[in-house]
Amino acid sequence: MRGLVLLTAIAIAPVASVSTASADGPYRDRSHGERTYRDYRDGYRYDEGYYNRDGRRLDRRGRSARWAPIIQQNAATNERQFINVLGRGGRFNRLLVESVRGAPVIQRIAVEFEDRQTQVWDVNRRLPRGADEVIDLGGAKRIHRIVVYTSPAHRGAYSIYGEG
Repeated sequence: MRGLVLLTAIAIAPVASVSTASADGPYRDRSHGERTYRDYRDGYRYDEGYYNRDGRRLDRRGRSARWAPIIQQNAATNERQFINVLGRGGRFNRLLVESVRGAPVIQRIAVEFEDRQTQVWDVNRRLPRGADEVIDLGGAKRIHRIVVYTSPAHRGAYSIYGEG
């Protein structure tokens, strides 16, 4: 019996070391500017940019100049999240909802403006980390409150940005 265990251990040991050595090829440490496993996952590189709904890659640096943060890293743990903007940040033409952790399911977004009019957009989309959804408000408007309807079963966090 001991001989069988010893032979099994000897037979498995070389296979494990070979598979470990072969996985080290393209997945190297980022400190030298080389690619890691995260860069290759799903063919996207979310750490340096983001992809819009059409699959076109947009640079994250360009977003920081145009998009003002309204709320950052809001957890999608309830069915509804109320975000009171109260007119801060001026007027916005568009909103951008970006997933920053996990893959939250955004079902609907309702925006209440300063003049108490409300618009609702059905998104019905699961946003993997780094993906986003752009919502056109139809002109420059002050926002009073944003209500985000999510599915709490799909955990994650999202950020909302506004473009003036």
